[in-house]
Amino acid sequence: SLFSLARIPESLQYAEMVLEAPVLEEAGEFFGHGLTSRLFAAHQSALALIHLGMEEEALQRYNLAVELTEQLQDSFLRANSLIEGLKFLRRRRDIPGALQTADQLQCLLVELDLPSYLIPATHTRHWALMESGRAAEVVEATQDDLRRREEFYPRVGLTASYVATGLILARAGHLEQAEEMLERGRAVVHQGGCLYE
Repeated sequence: SLFSLARIPESLQYAEMVLEAPVLEEAGEFFGHGLTSRLFAAHQSALALIHLGMEEEALQRYNLAVELTEQLQDSFLRANSLIEGLKFLRRRRDIPGALQTADQLQCLLVELDLPSYLIPATHTRHWALMESGRAAEVVEATQDDLRRREEFYPRVGLTASYVATGLILARAGHLEQAEEMLERGRAVVHQGGCLYE
């Protein structure tokens, strides 16, 4: 997406065009990124606006995304929307909102029997506890999650996992282990394994 390419103003413009377009009920909605086009656009708009420092407008777009999510009958689409919402809540540094959404997502994923989708929920929970000054509580769980992820996803998304684990280790006072995690992340990038980031 344009947002992923750091073309944030263009991403915002495109998302707003989608939101302003009339919904053609007889044609149905297009699906992309596991979301309806309007829902994805609301999330992208919220993220772009928060990155541009437009907090109030970003929150309005996020609230629209929440409203659209609540209208969904499909649990899988709701889960994908909650994952997108976590990005906004972390960027906004909304710790209570992030924890609540991560818990909601986790319950939904257990119901759907989609354990591989739990990564954003657990990462967010660990981030929120770290930001609350409780990093030591999640060191072991974070390292266990990373080991499981290395088993199943050896070359996809590991750089972000190494950085997240390193940050939690550093906040918990384990500086040598934190540096090791960052070095492992750098190695993945240099070996061409950074396929997801």
